[in-house]
Amino acid sequence: MKNSVLALSILDAIPLATLALENRKIIFANRAVERVFGWKPEKLTGKSTKILYSTREEYEKVGEEFYRDLEKERMFIGQSKYTFKRKDGSSIICRLSAARLG
Repeated sequence: MKNSVLALSILDAIPLATLALENRKIIFANRAVERVFGWKPEKLTGKSTKILYSTREEYEKVGEEFYRDLEKERMFIGQSKYTFKRKDGSSIICRLSAARLG
């Protein structure tokens, strides 16, 4: 089994919603994303992360904080809670954490 396939299998088994992003586009979503956000993982792949934000302001705010910190540090663990949007339009409060790969 290739390392990338193994890594995706491990990410898919995590019970927390897990996304892999490139330039704020979703390149991977695990199965827990459906439970948390209501989207089937394959329906999110290739889409902008804007689809998950309740407002454009929240999208921009998270982007500023998230990417500013990831430029300085390898990991980002959000201290704030952010409002996201589920597929049905309802709001959900989330805490974010991320790590740069590569």
